[in-house]
Amino acid sequence: CPIPQFRDQAGQTGCVPAQIGFYVAGVGSAAQTPCEHGTFTTQAGQSRCQLCSKGKSTDESGAGCRDCQEGHYSGSAGSPSCLECIPGTVQSLAGQSACDECLPGKYQGQSGQQACTIAQPGSHAPSIRATLPTDCSPGQYSDQLQQASCNECSVGKYQDLAGTSACKPCGVGTFADSPRSS
Repeated sequence: CPIPQFRDQAGQTGCVPAQIGFYVAGVGSAAQTPCEHGTFTTQAGQSRCQLCSKGKSTDESGAGCRDCQEGHYSGSAGSPSCLECIPGTVQSLAGQSACDECLPGKYQGQSGQQACTIAQPGSHAPSIRATLPTDCSPGQYSDQLQQASCNECSVGKYQDLAGTSACKPCGVGTFADSPRSS
């Protein structure tokens, strides 16, 4: 049989074209070959399979490609499957070739997520791709959402606890003569 046809039964008089999701690469083939994961055919009678583009993987039939779901990506053409975004990264759109990094002030501790989490008052997320928020140290505070750093307590105020959203005023007969007093 000529390419891309095959004869799979003894005594068969005609040749059969490769089905969708399969290919026949050689002359005189006795069988069709299924497309590998990450490749596909959309028409019968193909001699090779095509690569799925970035941001996609093959569907179960090998007859086409599907977009990677939100929280997942495929960074190269012909990827057999989509990968989860790692902690510190997210993807809110389907069919993407990369994940987005969580920026300072946001974090994400789980893989395969669609959005970063905003650091709450009393904490901060100081770096790109943060996986957890960090509590403000004693002598510091964070009074707003999405802080990349904590503020120091000003002169005359202190904070002896970690993870707070405000400093305390010094009591009568006491003082804090330097910033960041604890």
